[in-house]
Amino acid sequence: METKKIRDKFILNADDFGRSPEANTNILSLAKSGKLDRVSVLITRTFSSEEAAELLQTGAKIDLHLDLPSGARIRGHGQKTSTLQGSFLFLLKYFLRQITPIKIEREWTGQLQKFQKIFGKSPDGINSHQHIHFFPAYFKIILRLAQEYKINFVRFGKSGLLDSDNSTYKILCRLHKKNERLFAASNLNSSDFMASLDWIRNFEKFTNNLPKGEIELVCHPERKEELELIQKYFQ
Repeated sequence: METKKIRDKFILNADDFGRSPEANTNILSLAKSGKLDRVSVLITRTFSSEEAAELLQTGAKIDLHLDLPSGARIRGHGQKTSTLQGSFLFLLKYFLRQITPIKIEREWTGQLQKFQKIFGKSPDGINSHQHIHFFPAYFKIILRLAQEYKINFVRFGKSGLLDSDNSTYKILCRLHKKNERLFAASNLNSSDFMASLDWIRNFEKFTNNLPKGEIELVCHPERKEELELIQKYFQ
């Protein structure tokens, strides 16, 4: 697929603004050059007021990337924890009542309010670190908060997730199916489909068989390979 057609097909959303200085620098650079449609902010992590102001000035949509409380986070990108290990640790923390729905709703409400204080507005969209909002007990919370705070865009993919052999994709597909009716009843907006660059082994092959509709493509520009791919294909 031609580069221009690739760019027009995707809603490119950069996750993890605030995760590290490298993530902040790379995301700001891409946003300033017009390569990003949306940026997802880890509001409890680290970025300066100057970086927040720069992000606002780029014109990209700014989403809230909801996170677990600091003491309950699961190891993520770049660390030696498999998807199955991460899922086990998540469920263990859930059943040990470290991250019950009541605690998560309280935590996420605080993160929303902190976002409003820093950026002077509600988020343009809402999603979560490591896609934990797909967990059915949390999915109800994210929909409720989106409605309460008048946030119209939720990361979900109305028509589904795009095919991959990745284990994270397979787990999310099962959770997606459980959440379909609830999302449809919410009257909230999402892209038609969702995919993540870290699921895709061959990007050129992936773009040759895309369905009709908008695709939210999640990326992590602090990763060198993803940054280089974005710079190559998203002109």
